[in-house]
Amino acid sequence: METILMLFILLIPAFYSIEVSGANQCCGTIKKDVTKMKTDIDDLKKLIDLHTKDSHSHDECIGKLLVTGSSHRIPDSWLTASTVYEFGYGPDRARLGTQDIPGETQRGSWVASVKDSNQWIQADLGKVMTVSGVITQGRNILGKPTPAADQWVSEYRILYRTYANMPFERIQERFQGNSDRVTPVLNMFKSVKARYVRINPTVWKNHISMRFDVIGC
Repeated sequence: METILMLFILLIPAFYSIEVSGANQCCGTIKKDVTKMKTDIDDLKKLIDLHTKDSHSHDECIGKLLVTGSSHRIPDSWLTASTVYEFGYGPDRARLGTQDIPGETQRGSWVASVKDSNQWIQADLGKVMTVSGVITQGRNILGKPTPAADQWVSEYRILYRTYANMPFERIQERFQGNSDRVTPVLNMFKSVKARYVRINPTVWKNHISMRFDVIGC
C-alpha cells in the first residue's frame, strides 16, 4: 500500500500544466482546472482499490475531497478561521478552486487579518472520518495582479481532533505549501481519524491567503 501511495504522490504533478499568458508566469492559469484534479483523485482511488481488494492493508484512504467533493460537501458555516481580513475574504472563500467574482465583494480565497503564525483555518467534516491528505492553493486574483497580490502559504502545520472538547494533535512539524497563486499542491500523510482539520500557516508570501481541501473517506 505504501508503494501505491508513493506512486500517487509522484504522479500527481504530471497531471497538471500551467498555461502562461504573456511573459509573467504569475498570470498563468491551470490548463485544466481543479475539477480535473478531483476526477484524477477519484480515478486513482479506483486504481488503489483494484490493487488492494485482496489485501488486508486498507489503513490509508485518499478517495474523496471532503470539503468540496462530489459526494461530500460541507456547508460554509462549517468552515471557520482565526481572523478574516474583511467581508468577502472569509473561510467560505477558502474552497479549492474558488474564484474572484467580478463586480462583487466575494474574493478568491480566505485572507487572515493578522500576519503571524497563530492564524488558522478549519474544516468541520460533520463526523469523524479517515483523513490522509490536504491540497492547498494560493489566492485567485482577477485581471492583472500587482506584485503585492501574489499571496499564498508556503509552509504550514496540520492539526486535527475527533471531538470539539478534545485538544488538537499535530500530524507532523511542517508541510511544504505553495509557490504560486494557482497551482494546487498535495501533501499526503499516514491516515488519522478526525472530525476537525485545522491548517496553521507558518510561512507565507505577502499575506496569509489560502484555498484548500481535505482528502479522505
